[in-house]
Amino acid sequence: MTNRRRKNRVGEWRNYYRFRRFQNVTTQLLLLAGLLGLLMSLLTWTTGAQSLRGLAQALNTYSNLALTLLAFVTVVATLAYVHVTQSILKEMIEARRAEVRPFVRVTLLTPEFKIDNEHEPRLLHMHVAVQIANHGRGPAIGVRVHVTVPCAQDESGMPKDWIGTDLQWSRPPILEAAGTLDGKAHVFMPEYELPEKFSEFVEIEARYEDTHQGLYCLRQYYDLFNYGASERKFMLTLRYEALYYFPYERRKSIRDTDMGEPLAWGEEPVHERKVSG
Repeated sequence: MTNRRRKNRVGEWRNYYRFRRFQNVTTQLLLLAGLLGLLMSLLTWTTGAQSLRGLAQALNTYSNLALTLLAFVTVVATLAYVHVTQSILKEMIEARRAEVRPFVRVTLLTPEFKIDNEHEPRLLHMHVAVQIANHGRGPAIGVRVHVTVPCAQDESGMPKDWIGTDLQWSRPPILEAAGTLDGKAHVFMPEYELPEKFSEFVEIEARYEDTHQGLYCLRQYYDLFNYGASERKFMLTLRYEALYYFPYERRKSIRDTDMGEPLAWGEEPVHERKVSG
């Protein structure tokens, strides 16, 4: 359905330890420079005025080169210090946001399928209860959930068309930390034979915001198992999920008002989980 690449995550405090190493090296260099200055002072004091005059003449010959090298080293050290300090500042901001970041999980219960014989062609109705839970530390604001299923197959049994519906609430929900939200999806489609296993039969997309107006997009795919044959007993199991995050400053080019519009294609997920089946 989509190309999925696992994102290689690095340690959260990698730049912090780099900064600590940079501080240690800088401190050692400053101590070394101080020791060299002290040795030069002792050497000057012990060699006398005549030797001091000769040393000054020798240093004057290479003074421009020494000043140029000193300026270059100072600029490089300053740029490195600013870069590492900026990285540490970004990680501190990220750590503070993590304290109020929501983490929403969606769970589908056992679906119910009913056939409507009053229409031609006959319609297949799917009813499934949806449970939404916030496992993060901050509230999830404006939660919206869209359920998509295939409504037609080609000659080989592969889906060729899709239909979806939004879960409805009386008002834009605010899901507090450790809170839950219950809903029910009702999707109808032209009747067709369901195989014993249908990979990625249901697609769930949930969108919500945090208190900093950052946008989250959770995409899940569920396999459908038909284990009742003529009795029509079905079960949904999670196959894959991915969480995408869009900071507020990147929201201008993202169409996040229409749940029917794809949002996160081409993006790297910040969280990814694949269940082997």
